[in-house]
Amino acid sequence: MVHVLKSKSRLLTGELSFHHSISPRKMTDFNESEAKLEALLDIINSSACQAIAEYKKTGHGVLSADATTFHPLDLTTDTLALKKAIRLLEGAYQQLSSTLAPPQHTVMNVSADRK
Repeated sequence: MVHVLKSKSRLLTGELSFHHSISPRKMTDFNESEAKLEALLDIINSSACQAIAEYKKTGHGVLSADATTFHPLDLTTDTLALKKAIRLLEGAYQQLSSTLAPPQHTVMNVSADRK
């Protein structure tokens, strides 16, 4: 396990390459891509935490996904902070899932959405 972690660490820092066929430039691209994915994960996490905090301010917390009752925020007009958090969360999620999904999967999803 320790050897695997050391190898992974060396891979992420560019010290190790796959079959010695990846050039240093491609390894840099890999690191940049991974950094962008990590940034998207950070946005998702911080946006979700912000949304949860907005729900907690109501004193009611977040309703479950299968709740059939209204939440006090449903009737409130001053929800700008919640809307911003949700917009960031949705955008980062869309970017992350589009990036990680195989291209054919994304094409199929987009074509299915348009029908």
